Formats: sequence, C-alpha cells, structure tokens
Amino acid sequence: MASNLSAPALVAPVQPSTPSISLQTARLEKASAPTDLPPREKLPAASPAPDLATLRQLTHASALTRIRAKIQHGAFVAEAGNFAAVACWEPLSVQKPLVTDLNEGDTSRPLFAGFARAIEGMVAEHLRPVAERVSEGRYWHLSLMARDPEVEYVPGAVRAVLAPFMRRFVEREIEVEGGMAIGPAPVWLEAGSERARDVYAHFGFRVVDAVETAGVKTWGMIYTGDSRVEDDGVA
Repeated sequence: MASNLSAPALVAPVQPSTPSISLQTARLEKASAPTDLPPREKLPAASPAPDLATLRQLTHASALTRIRAKIQHGAFVAEAGNFAAVACWEPLSVQKPLVTDLNEGDTSRPLFAGFARAIEGMVAEHLRPVAERVSEGRYWHLSLMARDPEVEYVPGAVRAVLAPFMRRFVEREIEVEGGMAIGPAPVWLEAGSERARDVYAHFGFRVVDAVETAGVKTWGMIYTGDSRVEDDGVA
C-alpha cells in the first residue's frame, strides 16, 4: 500500500544501459595526412568523463535538491513495495518557479527552456481551462514516476502510488502544507515515452496533445475522473 512520506525520498538513479554501437575505425593514409593540422581541424582536448559512481552522486544530489524544493510547496512522495514504485505529486503552486526561471534557462539551458515553454503551452491550452472552471485554477501534477532498479518487480506497486491518489484528487478537497486546499481538481502529467503513455492511459489518463523537442516526443495527459470536469476541447 502506498504511503505518504513527510521527508523527501529518492530512488537510486537508473543505470543507463550500454548502447550497442558498431565502431568503425577510419584508416589514416600517411601520405595525405599532414603532421601540422590547421587549427579548425584540431579536436579539443577531451575532458575526462565522470565514472558511473560520480554520475550517480551528481544525479542524487540534484534530484534531492529538487524534491526538497517541491515538498516546501506542498508536494509529497508516495512509495510502495520498498520503492518498487515511487511517485511525486505536486500541487499547482510548484509549477510557478518553472515559468519564472525560463529567462535564465534561455541562456544557461536553451534546450530545457524550449521544452518548458512547449509544456506550458499544452498546459495553457488544455488543462487550465478545465482547472479554472472546476477548481479555481488548481490541479495536481505527477512530476515523477520511477522505481529502484535494485528492487524486484512488485505486482500492484505502480497502481498503489497512482490510483488511490488520483481518486482522492478528483473527488474531494485535500489540504497541503501552507494551508492551501486543492480539489476536487484535475490531474496532469507529461509522458516521455510511448510505453509510459500507455501505462498512464491504462489508469485513466487521456492524451490531449504532444510536443517534440530535439526529436524527443512528450505527451500531455489529463485525468478528471468525473464527467463534470470534461472539457469540450480535450480529445
């Protein structure tokens, strides 16, 4: 059964699988290869790549900082099966920093800034009209769905951190830290893969739109659970 955690809980980052790459070595013809290359043909000195342990530490620290910030704004983390599944649920207020940081992201992380603007566009078009009509603009956001890769699959763990909270959010008012009450309110998420999209659809989320950033497609999905919050413009 899912449990709410008063302190941030973090899943160990998933270790990336090693891609299968066919390496072709170009044969250098000495007769046509000058010793002194023009400056534009010289490759910059390679920086040492961090090892996996270092990457895990950096990811852990970054994620922990983000989760702590989210919890200060009323978010909470639910886990089931000893972190066989974990979800971070956020009320609308935690989305505000994302918008105010866009100008900074334009210069420091332009790709992320473009992605954030695309997501905000989907939210503005498909979610906010619904939320403003039924919950004064408030909604819940599933910002994280993950698992500890070292924990074996536990049947029902994903359902435990999704279904009970989805029902609560759309059926009754929930008070979060800071005295803010949320609900009944729609639920929103972004799915980053077809597999994730299909899993969320199984639990009742509906695709309303999709955006593509640098060749990566992201689906905006909404859950209302009640015909009274249906939006005529939402497919």
